[in-house]
Amino acid sequence: MLPGRRLRCGVPAHEGAGYDFLGDDYTFIAGEVRPDEALGTQVAYFNDPDGTNLEIIHPKGGFAN
Repeated sequence: MLPGRRLRCGVPAHEGAGYDFLGDDYTFIAGEVRPDEALGTQVAYFNDPDGTNLEIIHPKGGFAN
């Protein structure tokens, strides 16, 4: 996991709208995700105004299909 990197889309706009992120977004590294082509996929988790847990995903490789 590579913490502290901002997703290219979504996170700043959601933060500006008052969404509560549950920590830093992160990037999957070797051993955390299969297929290996999905390495580099980024995710961020947040709560919507009703408290529902949601995620933003910036897929790479195998997840992008």
